[in-house]
Amino acid sequence: LLFTGMPAREELRLESLLDALDSYSLKGGFFLREEELLPEAETLRELYCRDHAPGIWLTDGETPLTQAQRCAELYAQLLHIRVRTVCVSGLELTEEQLEALRQAGFVVWTPTGDPYTDDLTAGKLNTAAQKVLRTAPEESSLRLRCDAVTLEALPMLYSYLEAQNFTVAPINEWTTPY
Repeated sequence: LLFTGMPAREELRLESLLDALDSYSLKGGFFLREEELLPEAETLRELYCRDHAPGIWLTDGETPLTQAQRCAELYAQLLHIRVRTVCVSGLELTEEQLEALRQAGFVVWTPTGDPYTDDLTAGKLNTAAQKVLRTAPEESSLRLRCDAVTLEALPMLYSYLEAQNFTVAPINEWTTPY
């Protein structure tokens, strides 16, 4: 499960989502934009302490390697860990840019499925996620948002994953992207 972005404070507290994931023994990879890292330092610490994987959500299509290096440095300062997982959801990178990231030691994740549309409810999200997973390759990563709709849909999504015998593997920096 690959989460992108932080929740809007007025909509959802991240702790609620982390509690829900913990109740199902699920671990998520949380990829944040560069501008979210410093303001969310305390939240990042909780996320990391609860054994969820922090990552970098790249948004700079011109110089993604430079952005990844800046974010990795911020993580080093904030959490005293090395973060090399990057997500390129919503960003088109060339093969040269992707190779430069890999050569610099970053592990690039591109979500296989993105079930989100406008005016989404928990039921619609669950249906869309099931549709994405039915047609996805055997090993896939599902992009989820940190929002109230995802939190509400999580029990249904978990039930579906269990019923279909899916194994939810944590995202780690040493795990090769599927």
